[in-house]
Amino acid sequence: MNRLHGEQVTVTWRVDSGERDGGMNPIWREESETVDDVLVKPGADSNATDSNRPEGVTVVLTLAFPRTWTYRSLRGAIVTVHGHGYQVVGDPLPVDGGITPTRWNLTVELTDSEGYRPMSAHVKLNLAGFTALRRDSRTLGAIKTEAEKLAERANQRARSECPHPEHAKFRALGPIPTEPGAVAIATSTGDPGCYRHNAKHNTLVNALGGG
Repeated sequence: MNRLHGEQVTVTWRVDSGERDGGMNPIWREESETVDDVLVKPGADSNATDSNRPEGVTVVLTLAFPRTWTYRSLRGAIVTVHGHGYQVVGDPLPVDGGITPTRWNLTVELTDSEGYRPMSAHVKLNLAGFTALRRDSRTLGAIKTEAEKLAERANQRARSECPHPEHAKFRALGPIPTEPGAVAIATSTGDPGCYRHNAKHNTLVNALGGG
């Protein structure tokens, strides 16, 4: 009787490194493990139903993992078979027992849907580089120009919002250095009449496009 022999595949998980970027988002890293004696067959498991997988997912390979493999959740994992990465469908669980148990107790369906690709690179933000970019003279000039445009739009609105054109004294300030880089603003401060006008008509927000 022929003895079944499985193949070698590689499982890759994306895990939280514990580090955070400047926006307090997790920085991910990869963990990979080689698994031997995995049975590989094309298509879906004949015992599975479409209700076991998300709508629209096409199963291209079905794997059987050996009992000798120490189980770990495969949700979101990538399995590389014959040099190509496939996405695990769902979160398959091992099944033990049965009248005639075999060496394999975990059925894993894989999809090759568009958008699923093996992870191949680590991405870590260069925060110092981002800060330098924000403080670059060209960046400072650009944000100053935008603040000046906003102040001018607010002044144009103010002249039509009340019979006091002298209230149209919105002005741009900055660029102002900050910890992340720099900021420029349009403001009504500095002139009491302009300040009261903005409080009544919400001129700056409207000039920004908020109403």
